[in-house]
Amino acid sequence: MINETASTQVDKTKQIPILTIPFVANGNEPAHDLIDSILSEQEEQVIIFSLELCEFCWSVEALFNSMNVNCGFIHLDSVKFKDNYSGQKIRHALMERVSSSTIPQVFVGGEYLGGYTKTLKAYDDGRLMSLLNNKGIEYEIESQVNSGPIPPSWSHPRGHSTHTLLNF
Repeated sequence: MINETASTQVDKTKQIPILTIPFVANGNEPAHDLIDSILSEQEEQVIIFSLELCEFCWSVEALFNSMNVNCGFIHLDSVKFKDNYSGQKIRHALMERVSSSTIPQVFVGGEYLGGYTKTLKAYDDGRLMSLLNNKGIEYEIESQVNSGPIPPSWSHPRGHSTHTLLNF
């Protein structure tokens, strides 16, 4: 049972809306239902299931921030999701839904886009902008950002890449 409604607040340091969603009261509401609720109630947005302390999540956030896309972030490791292991339950339900255990997981207008790698590839080949257009989600691209990959600072290069890093 959901005991509070979804709302949005703005993180003043980044000017990106952070979606505050209902938590699983008493741990009884199936996480699958909560995910469905989040995605159906927020179809006009990009919803990113992420971790607060994940550089891959920060990189995806930086990409959408560079495009001025209105996103909702569900930080599964936040204090709000510690009770009843709600964050772990949601993460497990996400894994079952999308057949991937990685974080972040990005949904555009309720449609699953992918994790870090698929999101950046979709940006590079134009599929992300096409999906945003099809869903009626506004974005801006002042200059093409070469995203790929936007690796966390500690990660090693994957294959041959002439891409530059996106600073955030």
